[in-house]
Amino acid sequence: MFGRVLFHTPTDGDHSKSITDFLDVGIPVLADESVFEQYRVRPSVLALHQKEYKFGGFSIKPFSLEHDVPNYGFLLNHSEMGKSVFITDTGEIRYSFKKLNNIIVEANFSDEIIENNILNGSVHPIHEQRVRRSHLSLQKCVDWLGAINLSSVNNIVLIHLSEQNSNADLFRETVANRFGKNVFVASKNLEIQFNKTPF
Repeated sequence: MFGRVLFHTPTDGDHSKSITDFLDVGIPVLADESVFEQYRVRPSVLALHQKEYKFGGFSIKPFSLEHDVPNYGFLLNHSEMGKSVFITDTGEIRYSFKKLNNIIVEANFSDEIIENNILNGSVHPIHEQRVRRSHLSLQKCVDWLGAINLSSVNNIVLIHLSEQNSNADLFRETVANRFGKNVFVASKNLEIQFNKTPF
C-alpha cells in the first residue's frame, strides 16, 4: 500500500483476500472489475489500462500484464518518492520506463532450479509450463532491467520469489552484481526508504 490507496493485481486469493477489510475502513481500492466481482463488492476505483489516477500526492497509471487472470502493473509518481514501477505475476514485460527511481519487480524462478526440480520429480512438467507462462524468471527479469535506463534508479526490490524454484541470496547477488544498485528481496517487515535521491 502506498499512502492510503490499495492496489490489487489479479483475482488470485493471495493478492486480493483483504480487499473487504480495506473497503470497510474507507481505503479506496484500485483494481480490475473482476476483483470486485469475485468478492461481490461495489467497485471502488476501476483500473483501466494506461489511465492515470490521482490519489493525494500520488499519480498512478495501471498497465496490463500477461497472467492467467486479468492483471495490472502500476507506474507510480510522487514528488518525494519520484517515479516507481510495480510489476508482478507476468510471463513477460513488454514496457520500458524512463527516469525510474525505484523498481519493484517479480523474479519468481530460476530456469536452472526449476529444471533440476523437474528432473528430481519435485515439480510436475504441467506446473512448470504454467509457471513459465504466468511468472517472470530471474533471467527475464535481468534481461528487462538491462534493456531499460537504470541511471536514476536507487532501489530494486525483487518480489514473488517461488518457495521451491528460487534462491533469495543468489537472486539478490545476481541483480546487484550486474547493475550495481541497492537490491532487496521482499520479506516480512522489510522497510525501504523510497526517495528521488539515494540519501
